[in-house]
Amino acid sequence: PGCVAAFSSSDTGGDGNLEIVLEIRKSKESNSMDICKVVQMAVLKEIGLTPSRIVAIRERSICKTTSGKIQRRATRKMLHDGLFDVVSELSDASSDLSKKILQR
Repeated sequence: PGCVAAFSSSDTGGDGNLEIVLEIRKSKESNSMDICKVVQMAVLKEIGLTPSRIVAIRERSICKTTSGKIQRRATRKMLHDGLFDVVSELSDASSDLSKKILQR
């Protein structure tokens, strides 16, 4: 548990939209939106990009290979197909946090 996958929103990667999927432990589900906001702020501060989506899903849900490596392409497909059990989602449309940070 606690895995994270970050990827472009398109197969080609040329759109510049960063999406992040992270697993949330059951005991932290009530704080999942706050966790998404912290991730958004950290990504903006560290690399200067605002993720277009940050999606918190139930633990042990991210796609992995048999050796335990995260499968970003499969995770992106499941996200776009609506196959994850989403706990919280923060998107450009649902948050003005990045605008507030950039105005400082």
